[in-house]
Amino acid sequence: MEQVSAFGHLKQQDFPESFKFYFKNKSAQNVQNDIRALNDLVRPRLKIAVVTETWPPEINGVALSLLQLCKGLQQQGHKILLIRPEQKQGCSQFAPNKECLVLAQAIPRYPSLKFGWPQFLKVAGAIDAFEPDVVHIVTEGPLGLAALQAAKTKKIPVSSGFHSAFQDFSRFFDLAFLLKPIQRYLCWFHNSTQLTCVPSRD
Repeated sequence: MEQVSAFGHLKQQDFPESFKFYFKNKSAQNVQNDIRALNDLVRPRLKIAVVTETWPPEINGVALSLLQLCKGLQQQGHKILLIRPEQKQGCSQFAPNKECLVLAQAIPRYPSLKFGWPQFLKVAGAIDAFEPDVVHIVTEGPLGLAALQAAKTKKIPVSSGFHSAFQDFSRFFDLAFLLKPIQRYLCWFHNSTQLTCVPSRD
């Protein structure tokens, strides 16, 4: 495909004929600035439902990484529905466009760790009202499972995040005998989504 010389990474078909004369009479730097502005105008804005059982002010790698992800997505113009368990304190660093809070339940013997109740009707209702383009599930617990079923019922694409090897953590919770069932569940869960995001060097 023929390229436009001033900005080789874009194909001619990306812009209408009327833009070609405009670009010929501008410096390369100004052209790049104009391209960024045009891309901002035409970049699709998505409505994303993010489902997580951990969120700041909880301090852990998943919660803090997800906070940065949500902030970055919102800065690019995407709208976020945050589905998460209730917390005693809120997060002052991010305000989602919509929020759905479910009941939280502490893990026995580890009261600082909580999971969200699988309130299917509440989650499904929030997804219905928000009409997301995609549902992104960060944790595979009861809340994540409820969101997965709700999204599949409504035929909404689902992506998932595999951030923590929960099957390995089972040893620390005196649940080593559940190692194989947890592995099978995690495999089934992520294979039930269209895309699974994992940490990488990139």
